[in-house]
Amino acid sequence: DGSYMAGMEHTVQGFTKYVAQRAAEMSLDDADEDGDTEILSTGAIVCKAHKLEVCGACQLDFRCLNKEMGKTVPPPEKPVVTKKEVKAAAKFGKGDVDPSSLEVWSHDEGKLEKTFLNCFSVQEKLRNQVGDRPTDDVNYDMRESMLVIGKTLDSTSCRDISIQDEAESNAVFMTILKVLEWPQGDGSIVPLILCRFQANSVAAPDFMTKMQHMAAAFKDSASIGGVKNIPTSRREVEGFTKLLEQNHRALAASWTAQQKSELPPTFKLSFLSTIKALLPSAQNVCVCGDADARFKCVRCKCVHYCSKACQKADWKRHKAHCKAPEEKSNLGDAVVVRMLEAMPDGQNFLSTVSLNQPIGQAPRKIQDTSQPAQAKDGEVRVVKVQTPAKRGESMLVYDKAKAVQTMIHPGNTAASGYNVLFDLISEKGEAGGRKGYFNAAVLANGSELHVYAKEMLGLQAW
Repeated sequence: DGSYMAGMEHTVQGFTKYVAQRAAEMSLDDADEDGDTEILSTGAIVCKAHKLEVCGACQLDFRCLNKEMGKTVPPPEKPVVTKKEVKAAAKFGKGDVDPSSLEVWSHDEGKLEKTFLNCFSVQEKLRNQVGDRPTDDVNYDMRESMLVIGKTLDSTSCRDISIQDEAESNAVFMTILKVLEWPQGDGSIVPLILCRFQANSVAAPDFMTKMQHMAAAFKDSASIGGVKNIPTSRREVEGFTKLLEQNHRALAASWTAQQKSELPPTFKLSFLSTIKALLPSAQNVCVCGDADARFKCVRCKCVHYCSKACQKADWKRHKAHCKAPEEKSNLGDAVVVRMLEAMPDGQNFLSTVSLNQPIGQAPRKIQDTSQPAQAKDGEVRVVKVQTPAKRGESMLVYDKAKAVQTMIHPGNTAASGYNVLFDLISEKGEAGGRKGYFNAAVLANGSELHVYAKEMLGLQAW
């Protein structure tokens, strides 16, 4: 708030002098007198809460004392944030973005918030509503923070933003300059939030200098809406730092040169926009848990590996289940679905949209289920069957190419067959018993779908 900002520079200078004096007076015996410190195996002292030698949240700085005692603190492991996690949804290269050529964003009520909300899939929204949000997912966290920034810009006059970790030791400070309309290659328009930013850390040698420059840059915050603070993890601070540095390099050099005279010391020009969602994909996850699985079993095409060593180690387990989806032998009895019969409500049109795609990018497909399937008769293919929340309601079924796309319901399937599929998926299916994969074939000139329920296949990459 205003009083905090006005006294920030004085407070920081006073605190720094205090901890330096206190550190010089302290001994190893009284370092833990308040119970908020910890002595490492190396003999060095750190704050107990965050295991840091200098911690903004705990207001502790043991650098002088540790140096005097000849003790060292292992440097904290730098959070690993990949380029993929902070990839912008838009495509651009170095020097490609010239803000002077863009129009001002039309500030319709809630437009920015809605734009950033559309970066989340339907599935992510539903999971968030029941408190099942992902943990340690910097891509998700950054999209969530962009939603907060969008809402702030839509509904308040605040233009100064602080993104700070839980230890209050690493932060990115931003001042929003303007919001512009950024046309994309597909004809859509996304917001380009032009800003100046500074990344800082209490452990950095130029921490005090940067804090003074930040305080000077934020000095008018109280009169124009204050500072919006977004508390988060150190990984997310690192993620925003990487993203802003990357976008800084994308700005046209001619434009940045014109703005240089108005830029506060230690600040850089950059921008924010929509962040590309990292969608969950079975093909990216190895059995060992590595998210960069570039290889897959050439036979079943269901299991993925990050290396040949992992595949070899997993073969003893996988051998018993490995089977080409197209194999027709011993398929067993089929659950017969009469696809041309109307759905229970009499409506034959089925509209589907991928739950995993960001809402703004998700193509919607509408199919008339009263028409024959587009697959060849007798051709065996893998289909996914999704169960409803309650027995007796329609089950969605489709294949990878959407050549087969229909509903299974008591009106077009024998009750015994419906129950076989429902019970099997509920007991052994993927996604907590909500979906299962089976071999299936279209017969009777595309009017019947035979789902072979004897064996449920593994999770498919698609």
